[in-house]
Amino acid sequence: MTEEVVGFQIDAKSIINRLRRGSKQLRIVTILGMPRLGKTTLATKVYNDHSISGHFSVCARTTMSETVNKMKMLLDLRKQTDPEKFSEVTDEMTEQDLADKVRRSLKGRPYLILLDDVWDIEAWDSLQESFPDDSMGSRILLTSRCLDISPQSMLDENPHEIRPLNEEESLELFQKKCVAAYGPLPPLGDLGTQIANFCKGLPLTILIVAGFLALVEAEDWAKVVESKVFFPHVRSLRFMYKEVSISQNISFAAHIYKLLRVLDLEQIDAGSVFPNEIGLLVQLAFLVIRGDPAIDRFRKKNRYSSSDLYELETISGLLIYYKDGMEGLLKKFPNIRKLKCELSKFDGFVGNIIKVVVPDYLNESAEITSHVFITTWRMEEEEFSKLRILKLKSRTLLSWSSDSDNQLGCLEKLVLNFCSSLTEMPICLDNISTLTMIEVAWCSDDVVESVKEIEEVEQEDLRNSDLKQPAFDHPLLKNHTIHTAPSFYPQGIFPDGGDSTNQITQLWQLKGSCPEGTIPIRRTKTDQEVINKYAKKRPPGSSSYRSSSSTNVTEGHEHVGAHVHDHYYHGAKASINVWQPYVQNDGEFSLAQIWVLRGSNSNLNTIEAGWQVFPGFYQDNRTRLFIYWTYDDYQHGCYNLMCPGFVQVSKRIVVGGTFGPVSTYHGDQFHIDLFIWKDSTQKSWWVSYQNVAFGYWPDFLFTNLKESADEIQWGGEVVNKKPNDQHTKTQMGSGHFAHKEGHGGSSYFKNLQVLDEFDNLRPAGEDDEIYTLVDSEADGCYDIALYKNRNDGDHFYFGGPGRNPKCP
Repeated sequence: MTEEVVGFQIDAKSIINRLRRGSKQLRIVTILGMPRLGKTTLATKVYNDHSISGHFSVCARTTMSETVNKMKMLLDLRKQTDPEKFSEVTDEMTEQDLADKVRRSLKGRPYLILLDDVWDIEAWDSLQESFPDDSMGSRILLTSRCLDISPQSMLDENPHEIRPLNEEESLELFQKKCVAAYGPLPPLGDLGTQIANFCKGLPLTILIVAGFLALVEAEDWAKVVESKVFFPHVRSLRFMYKEVSISQNISFAAHIYKLLRVLDLEQIDAGSVFPNEIGLLVQLAFLVIRGDPAIDRFRKKNRYSSSDLYELETISGLLIYYKDGMEGLLKKFPNIRKLKCELSKFDGFVGNIIKVVVPDYLNESAEITSHVFITTWRMEEEEFSKLRILKLKSRTLLSWSSDSDNQLGCLEKLVLNFCSSLTEMPICLDNISTLTMIEVAWCSDDVVESVKEIEEVEQEDLRNSDLKQPAFDHPLLKNHTIHTAPSFYPQGIFPDGGDSTNQITQLWQLKGSCPEGTIPIRRTKTDQEVINKYAKKRPPGSSSYRSSSSTNVTEGHEHVGAHVHDHYYHGAKASINVWQPYVQNDGEFSLAQIWVLRGSNSNLNTIEAGWQVFPGFYQDNRTRLFIYWTYDDYQHGCYNLMCPGFVQVSKRIVVGGTFGPVSTYHGDQFHIDLFIWKDSTQKSWWVSYQNVAFGYWPDFLFTNLKESADEIQWGGEVVNKKPNDQHTKTQMGSGHFAHKEGHGGSSYFKNLQVLDEFDNLRPAGEDDEIYTLVDSEADGCYDIALYKNRNDGDHFYFGGPGRNPKCP
């Protein structure tokens, strides 16, 4: 049952009479009014009235807006006027071809065409030839804010002009909405007058205010209204008024929702416009919009600057013209991570190959629906390089291919719906080691067979090596006797990893493990030049904590974390939230790790373990387990097994191997348990992953870590190469600030523990004060928030987006 719109009953009746009566010649009925008065809402109410649908044989509607796109409007009309033959539309059809088909489908039939949001007479002229006048009593219903947008000779009479609601009507609408949700209201008196005056007779503003006040106790309404700021604390707003349609200049009362972070307009039909006032919601992070709102119609000359929407990360429902629409989207909303859009090629039908260039930092999900005429999609190398979830729906797509077999390298989930014509799938799907799920529904037999052929997840390129491994090339390890297990497991660590409840795993383990007496070693394809360039964690000339190296000028390492010091430590443990942050270029990385340290300047000794994204070193953007060690301030030592020193004993763990799955923003969270500890009996430093001790460093490799550490650090680190003399966009952790997000949004370290000199595993803050660390260069780019509770012990959230308005 539809809602009755206050103030429109008489208007609707008048317009319906004008449409049904009068001349048998084709005539135009115009609804005229200023923005936000409800022209589209009134027109929709009339269009949906049963007396209209029963009077006209054909009813169709389309939206014009300021930017006229004739091809799209003709497709809209064709689909409604002759839906059974809509599938005949092809790439080769011109605007004239479609115009002729629309005209033929209307000829000899009484029809009603609703043209919403017409800006000038040129818009009418572009479609007029498609509307035959067969003396059948057909009508064109226009909505506009402008006079003289149609030929005077075709007007049935003067435009129907909508006025703002008066005070009585405003109060009636307000009370009706509140009563529906709240129940009978006490007399409003002067308060009602204040509310009506505030809303200025604009129906949608009244709906917004009523919708919120219905959630507030009536006795508190006066306080809310008198605040004059209204609802600054509101962070989420969902519209549920299904009869309300919107235009480009619609008011969302942004001045009373300045700090809104979630705006759900799914229940409101946006037509083909992108509401300008959304640009005022500078804190907006999540937007859902229904209809076909095209991003290029967010007017460039509008006084609202969409470039201020820096926080926007999720958009659902946009129509994107492939020619330049994605480029415009990225300029307007630079931090998009999740996108659900509809791809269009209305700009001239140039060819039939669609190209979608998406940003590297779109690393969560994309849901794409194509229009009917797209038959071929060829992915180029820059497309979807970090995407984890891809959903594709297209009834007419015939061929989907890729330029290389190394694309979609981070994809974890692929969903194919209604791809009933698809016959060719990209070869890269056979080579994605992160891909764990493919869902297929209502697709062609070719798609089903292709999916079956992708029998199993592509694994890491591994080789088995016996326990006489690269470590023994070190001169101090020539006659070393291997320890196949530590002599003891500190409290909370078990040899079989049985206490781990996390679902995250190294992807290669889906295949099993190596034979007894061997270990898995990642077979690197990295050439010697790359190894020489990246195998040492900190290149000369960059800054480091406790380091003697000079302060960074063009390329430096920035740290955010927590640390304890000034005691003797035999180890450290934590649960580390796993993400896949965006890294801007090959020479930068982002990691989260545990540091065990002793010494300073040229005598700095460290043992490090955690997860890392390092495109230059690993030649991909995946999140990987890594270890590192040095005994002389990073002049010697290396990552993983790139140099002799670390002795691996586990056949289950790949040093440098990928993780899966990883955490998603406000979605599932995954973490790994890491522990580094000193086995004094064996004189070795062991490291465990998910409670599996997988290897050790003999303590004679070190100069200052032979007995114990004097400092423990937990946290994140990024390399900032300052591209274009600006801070890097490389993200730390989840890419979100700790103080804004917390669990689910920001990355975390939980249950910080240290192993003391008596080999007791205890909370880090039990006998030590935990200090937080944010490098001066990282201030404003990343942050940290330290907490303590019963479930998570000593813990902190950390991370950030890198370059942003506070970090230029």
